[in-house]
Amino acid sequence: MAERLESVIEAVSQPGASALLLGEPGAGKSRLAEAAAYTLEAQENSDFFVTVMSTPPVETSGIAAVFGFYFPEILDRDGDVDSSESESESRSPQAFATRLSDAIHKRAAGREPILVVSDVHAYGPLPGFLLEHLVRSRTLRIIATAHRLTGAASRIGRDPRVQRIAIGPLSLEEADLFLSRRLGVAHIAAETLRRWHTVTAGNSYALGVLALSCERRGVLRRNRGLAWVPRGADDAPEEFAVFARETCSETELRTLELIAQAEPLVETALLQLVDPGCSSSLIEKGLVRTRRHPSGDVALETAHPILAAAIREHMERPRQVELCTQLFRALNDERSHSSLISTPQLLTRLVVFGLDSGQDLPHSWLSEAFTFLKDGADPRLLLRVSLELMASPDPEEAAVVAVRAASFARLLGDHHRLELAITGIRGITADPMRLGSLPVTLQTRLRLLLIEHDFWEGMGIDRLLLDLERFEAELGPLDAVAQEMVRSSRLILLAYDGRLREAAAVGPDPMPSSNISVEWVRAPARAINALIQQQDGQLDDAIRIAGDARLVSLLGNRVSADTVNLQGFCWFFGFWASGSKEAGRQSLDELQESVNADIQAVMYISGLVESGSALLAAQEARWRDAADQAQQLLEGLRRYDGYGLRPLVHAVHALALAALGERDLAVSELRRAHREQRGVSRAVEGFRRRLIVRTMQWLRVGDPAAEALEMASWARDQGVRLVELEALHMVALESRTLARSIETRAQKIAEEIDHPISDVIASHITKIVAGAHPSDVDEPEIRLLSEFGLWVPLPLSGGLSAREREVALFASLGYSSRFIAERLHLSARTVDTHLGHVYTKVGVEDRDGLRQWFANDRQFSHLNGENPEVAAITRDPPGASVA
Repeated sequence: MAERLESVIEAVSQPGASALLLGEPGAGKSRLAEAAAYTLEAQENSDFFVTVMSTPPVETSGIAAVFGFYFPEILDRDGDVDSSESESESRSPQAFATRLSDAIHKRAAGREPILVVSDVHAYGPLPGFLLEHLVRSRTLRIIATAHRLTGAASRIGRDPRVQRIAIGPLSLEEADLFLSRRLGVAHIAAETLRRWHTVTAGNSYALGVLALSCERRGVLRRNRGLAWVPRGADDAPEEFAVFARETCSETELRTLELIAQAEPLVETALLQLVDPGCSSSLIEKGLVRTRRHPSGDVALETAHPILAAAIREHMERPRQVELCTQLFRALNDERSHSSLISTPQLLTRLVVFGLDSGQDLPHSWLSEAFTFLKDGADPRLLLRVSLELMASPDPEEAAVVAVRAASFARLLGDHHRLELAITGIRGITADPMRLGSLPVTLQTRLRLLLIEHDFWEGMGIDRLLLDLERFEAELGPLDAVAQEMVRSSRLILLAYDGRLREAAAVGPDPMPSSNISVEWVRAPARAINALIQQQDGQLDDAIRIAGDARLVSLLGNRVSADTVNLQGFCWFFGFWASGSKEAGRQSLDELQESVNADIQAVMYISGLVESGSALLAAQEARWRDAADQAQQLLEGLRRYDGYGLRPLVHAVHALALAALGERDLAVSELRRAHREQRGVSRAVEGFRRRLIVRTMQWLRVGDPAAEALEMASWARDQGVRLVELEALHMVALESRTLARSIETRAQKIAEEIDHPISDVIASHITKIVAGAHPSDVDEPEIRLLSEFGLWVPLPLSGGLSAREREVALFASLGYSSRFIAERLHLSARTVDTHLGHVYTKVGVEDRDGLRQWFANDRQFSHLNGENPEVAAITRDPPGASVA
């Protein structure tokens, strides 16, 4: 924004200079022009007089309407142009121009005039001539705005001395700055900003209206200088629909509604429904535009996505049905005269309009549309088509679409449609003849879907495991793919119930199969098993396996949004567990870039990508970012949590709040993090527990040593050695006596699992046993641990702000101001300012003093004698470690 303002100021920096700002409606041209004029006026030793003129009433407005309000001295007593001179002289354009120039300078009273004129493309011929005369006179500075180079804009734009400046859409960074100032916050949350920028195409007016509408409706959230709106709460503002109604005639409005409902209009049959005069008028008003469609044809659409969304959302249902019926009939009438039905994109359009208008669609249309859509289109539309096809007379087709409907309904959190799909599946499986007519793999998928549904509905897992066992016994030895489906389902259910050792024991064959169908079926189980391997310290293998599983799922025509989501998250989690921050960040970026926009939208609905971002922020000690992202995500997960992520996200949120010093909120989140919920949170139970104990250490609540001992015992029982080692390390942080008791076990684990994270942890335990203070930041292991995302807690200090605590943590470990600035997205000067405040508040003079304060503040207990819980975790485990 500052760069745009500077360019305008530079363009009119010389006496008599003029600038023409060109851009679409709502781009912020007038605001920028006024800001530049008032900035010049406010400069020290300046001698300017600013006059701001608004848009003329109509394009045919004469001199009196355009200039008379601002300079009434050019009017006679009847409000007409002054005719005190002779008739021929007074009606001369040159005479008007001279009189107007004199009036402007007289009003300025000796100062240099700056004239800001908006929408000069709408000036009539004579006002346009006067403006051109003022520009060419070079006796004042003019900043004009226009939507396009027509009318007066064209006249003054031809002058080579007028600098033309294109004002395009705001970038993400500019939109953040613009909205932050409007809302009085430091930043807009990244995910909210991305949504808003997409729907408004970066138009500043649309962004402003959207933000203020969210604030007016009470859905805007603020915390720690950040503003956001939960996903699904930022509906298109009614203001845009009202604006359309007030700007358009009745005929124009009906045309605009039709375009909004059907955009982009590229088919001849639909374009013929549009009145040419109305479309031209709407284009002139900046409400509609034409663009080149990927097909090569010219398409008609609304000028801004948010305008179309607002019109559709606030349109009465009968009007929507009327429009969809009209659009359906137009395409259907053309079908008999063209190859429309054989074109997948156009067939889909016909199906969409038919569904929206309640038409009785031919089965062949729905079937062909499903075939086209199932390769990765809008999951919501696919869900609707699937449910329509469940009544298919073909049992196999009905079963296939029922599977797809159930999968997408669960992913989207559409409980009503999920129950419809499950009811349909139960009907198929309850009919022996109908079920027997299906391929064995499809029969298996249907029966497994019902078992998985019962699992998510809370049915006891032991009963479900018995069902799986009986089902597997029914399968023949030749049904290799079906058997693998059952095994994969068993592993996932066990992992999602927190029974990690049992899940790992039924893991898929580590050797890839030559049958790609078997590998497709194994891929989800391999990814979930990778989560267990990560907790066991088999980090390199786990990352490779999860990455390969994801690539297998992307092969062929079997791409499924939920599969790609989950396997990508498991892949990311391996980098997070190993402390590979940059690789973790790149994997999250790749997840968002490697799938189409519709699947990406589902990724955000599921919360997997956002969970990864919060975990990564906590690993990098960007505590404010972690807390903000977790809080935003939890609002969405309260409505629907299809993967069972909430306990894990509560644990991340609790740790981040504890690190920021927000004790009461952290304690509350800690309680929520303890609650068990089936799903991903149970599959990564060890890492969730690690976050919980770390939070207790930051807060100094409860008995972290006892909690860590219990965690180590659990980890040994479950065969997850990295989690056990991390638990033992947290035990050592609490007590040197306990550290001596667990040192041997820690060293043994470190030798068995992947390096280097295990070496660093074991080395620090040894240092503590040898007498090193557990939080002595001068020990190199403390710095190395932070590189892996394992942060020793800050001392208690109620005087430090959240940002100061972040800066103090990095500084105490010896990180430079430049590093801290880059990590926290601050300037180095700001970091130094925060450090100065930290030194004053904790009573030290420099970084050396800060390190000493860090090391000396925390008091650790020194237990004597053998603790029974220590003895329990040093005995041999009940079985071999997970391999």
